[in-house]
Amino acid sequence: MKILTGFNFFPIITAALISFYTPVWFLFTTIMLFITLDFISGVTVSIRLNGWSSITSSRLKDTLGKVLMYQLIVLTMFPLDFYILNEILSKWFVQFALTKFLACFIVYIESVSVKENMEKLLNISFYDKLKALFKFSREMHDDFDNITKKKDV
Repeated sequence: MKILTGFNFFPIITAALISFYTPVWFLFTTIMLFITLDFISGVTVSIRLNGWSSITSSRLKDTLGKVLMYQLIVLTMFPLDFYILNEILSKWFVQFALTKFLACFIVYIESVSVKENMEKLLNISFYDKLKALFKFSREMHDDFDNITKKKDV
């Protein structure tokens, strides 16, 4: 009989953890993608507005802390969702609903941050552009209605 020591026990635990978290692996990668986009847009805005001297290691450490915090949220919510809430919520919602909801909330936070960085970088307001697009769409719809009414007469 072979005794498990620390050296051959570590790969078994690692494989077990990887296989346990496989259902939410896409959430980890999606969160990392949006954090990376936020980081790139934030660094770009900072360099454009304030120059290279505005990039400091303390601000870069904040991004690392954000990555760890967000990933730990998913890492801790998934077992709770898997063992407790999945039995209750999966009858009415999708599997791992709370974990997916929190991941969507994190992605929303990061996408708002990217939007704000793009507004600073391009010096435009996406809200005003969207409002103008809806106004243009409404005018086009009214024009189309007027044209079709003239043909019916």
